Amino acid sequence: MADLKAVFDLIHIDPTKNPFLKGDRKDIETIIGDTVDLIAYLENEREKLGLPEIVYEVGTEDIRGGLTKPAQFRSFLMLLKKFLKSKKSYPAKFCRGSNRCSG
Repeated sequence: MADLKAVFDLIHIDPTKNPFLKGDRKDIETIIGDTVDLIAYLENEREKLGLPEIVYEVGTEDIRGGLTKPAQFRSFLMLLKKFLKSKKSYPAKFCRGSNRCSG
């Protein structure tokens, strides 16, 4: 919330750094669900505070073999994009680099 209230224009979302997580790692569906929940919470709070739109950078620090391979991370992004689009309340625009974005 501090970053939101400080009017950051980009916030990194990484649900794998959960101190309450039991076990070695989460499955991809749980990671996606947690990512969407975090974005939904922040969007709700942002709107309540009347703040401008922000960009969410999503990724994982799952270095224990979960999403370290490009194909696995691509699957994560495609599933995340599908889930966000199904919610219709969250824009899903994906960018790689500074100007290569797709909606």
